[in-house]
Amino acid sequence: MSYMRAMEYTSTEQDENIYPKLVSMNFKIGQTVYECPDQFSFFPLDYSPPGQLVQSNLVAPAAFVLDMSRTISTIEGFFSFVRQGLNDFDGGFGPNIWGYRGRDVGDTRGSVGYLSFARDAPKSSDLLQSLMSYPCCLLVAD
Repeated sequence: MSYMRAMEYTSTEQDENIYPKLVSMNFKIGQTVYECPDQFSFFPLDYSPPGQLVQSNLVAPAAFVLDMSRTISTIEGFFSFVRQGLNDFDGGFGPNIWGYRGRDVGDTRGSVGYLSFARDAPKSSDLLQSLMSYPCCLLVAD
């Protein structure tokens, strides 16, 4: 939801508010409300997923509940959302309303909404600062 707000989600004429906007998210991204490892959502503080994070001595406590299939589904869902709007094309997070199967990037005719954010190009002197600060805005929840 924070990503949708940050990227200026805009509804299309197919959105009649009778369909759920996000469909089967528990299967696509995992960890639904009642599937936390414990009631407080505490994760082992020293958990580090196997691979490069362990070798770099980095930790990722929330990665304790991730598995590869849900990680791939999450990435596919975001790619589909950016490319074709909120629908079920290519593993998207949205519903399949009309059975339309457009494959062109930017084709949102079969979607209930799309991301309308357009960012102005920063000046070359501000580029590094801009790139360093902007991703944080997308990941911080309200």
